[in-house]
Amino acid sequence: MLATQRITDQKTYNPLTMLKRLWTLTGKHRMFIIVLLLAALAASLVEVGYLESIRRLVKGASESQFSLIYSGLIIGVSIVVLRIFVTAFTTWAETLFQQKTLVSLQTRLLQSLGSTSPQELAKVHTGDLTSRVWTSAAAAQKGINRHGIELAKNIIQLVLAFAYFSWVNLQLSLAIIAFTLIYPLVTAGLGRRLQREHDRLHADEASRDELLTDMIQAPVEIRSYGLSGYLQHQFSKRMDKVFKRMMSVSVLKRLSEAAGRVSTYGGMILILYIGGKQVLQGQMDVGGLAAFLVASSQLTRPIEALSGLWNEVIGSASHAARVFEMLDLEKKKTAAASPQYKFKTEGVHAVQVSYKYTGQEEVLSDISFAAVKGELTVITGPSGCGKTTLLNIISGLYTPEGGSIQWNMSESADSKFQAQRLNVDINQVYVPQQPFIFSGTVEDNIVFGAEGISSEEVQLAAHMTHAHDAIMRQNNGYGTELQPQGGSMSGGELQRISLARAVVRKPDILLLDEPTSSQDPWHEQQLNMLFTGLAAEHGTTIIAVTHRLSLIECADQVIYMQDGKVVDIGTHDELLERRVGYRDYIAEQEFEEKYG
Repeated sequence: MLATQRITDQKTYNPLTMLKRLWTLTGKHRMFIIVLLLAALAASLVEVGYLESIRRLVKGASESQFSLIYSGLIIGVSIVVLRIFVTAFTTWAETLFQQKTLVSLQTRLLQSLGSTSPQELAKVHTGDLTSRVWTSAAAAQKGINRHGIELAKNIIQLVLAFAYFSWVNLQLSLAIIAFTLIYPLVTAGLGRRLQREHDRLHADEASRDELLTDMIQAPVEIRSYGLSGYLQHQFSKRMDKVFKRMMSVSVLKRLSEAAGRVSTYGGMILILYIGGKQVLQGQMDVGGLAAFLVASSQLTRPIEALSGLWNEVIGSASHAARVFEMLDLEKKKTAAASPQYKFKTEGVHAVQVSYKYTGQEEVLSDISFAAVKGELTVITGPSGCGKTTLLNIISGLYTPEGGSIQWNMSESADSKFQAQRLNVDINQVYVPQQPFIFSGTVEDNIVFGAEGISSEEVQLAAHMTHAHDAIMRQNNGYGTELQPQGGSMSGGELQRISLARAVVRKPDILLLDEPTSSQDPWHEQQLNMLFTGLAAEHGTTIIAVTHRLSLIECADQVIYMQDGKVVDIGTHDELLERRVGYRDYIAEQEFEEKYG
């Protein structure tokens, strides 16, 4: 897997722009934001009541007015009760909102990755990709769900508190606001530096996760090459780099928060200075100044909270940038509409297909052939001639640069064309050379995603692919839990389970990439008989890429390729008779199978 291309190497972004993009994705869940903002307004009004309670208590105590103390106490108790209810409701709404929007974002991200060009997706390491889908999506969504709401809440609280204090003493309130405005000027540079450090931290974490994923996925190779010490050293270096970056982020956040506290304490000193002068001038009594000073935390606290929240928003925006980088990857190209044909035979038809990888020369050129329904078609040729690329185009994984793949599943119907198989009523299954095993039971792996499949059908498919005996040798048979590495099952057994997954779906079109590459001679022969039987008896259109002579020999049609072109098409015997290059190729395969 190629190293991940970092967003910090490609472009810059604005934190507010990232949050704005997240906002556009909230869609039907925006009602939660309105509800939470209303809850924030209610909480801010409660805080104003708290301010009045404090003012009355302090003023009543300093002036020995029991009526003020009593009313302040009643207001205070009421505020405590209201706080409990508002906090409980807000917590419930925030949790539900986070869950729904996070699932929505992760689903959108997974759908986007499913339609992403394979070449673009290959640039992102699996470990980093997992981190983006799981960790970055959660942190990004939290930025608008929790931090964004908290920002709005503190701003509302600040406005209401300022309005209240202006009613109490306008001159003092204006002085505090003017003083605290110094804070954003001081921390602006810290914010930009913090954003860069967050980006670098996430890049370093991705590098660490990439290595960790490789170490987990390749235990046999690590032991066989004696790489344990080397990889541990590399992992320690990357962990140290992450730790140093985390320290840098932490220091910058603390500096920003310290600036906020300076603003808070400076505001209190300013209150004492200006308020003291007003007391001396007879414009305010001592009780009023004491009440203002005690309650002023409700004005300065939101300002201090804003500093910490903005730091969190910057971190969330950095995560959001990682998510949007994946959403913005180049998608699979949609092939232009091609001329529609009525073919004489049912099956799959390649019409003048060409393809090239980005920045490379053409790897497929003017490929045309027909894979007839009810027949086994084999694509073969030297390594690197474009066989698997062609199969990927037929399956819809790649979109041809030119030409098209068309289906004619009924002699009386018009041809159907769709390079990516979207909205096409054709049951097509592609089995790659490397079997993929999901975490779950053997039966789960065979059924995986198919609906209405009974246990009897699962076992029949396993019998057909000669996987049943191997499955029953496991501790719990079809209920045995498999891990991605396959556990105690061999590569050949896992390959047969992968084939059973395809067979149980009763496909109209079955695409196979080296389907017998991991099989012993007996199982290879049995699978060859299965493929010919599916074609002849069930009318399945089978296209297989292979080097194996036994499968080539039993094919109804052989497509021989060289250097990205179809050299000849016919049966195995026909090609042996008329094509010298094919005879040489077969001789090489015979030698390889006998002595390789």
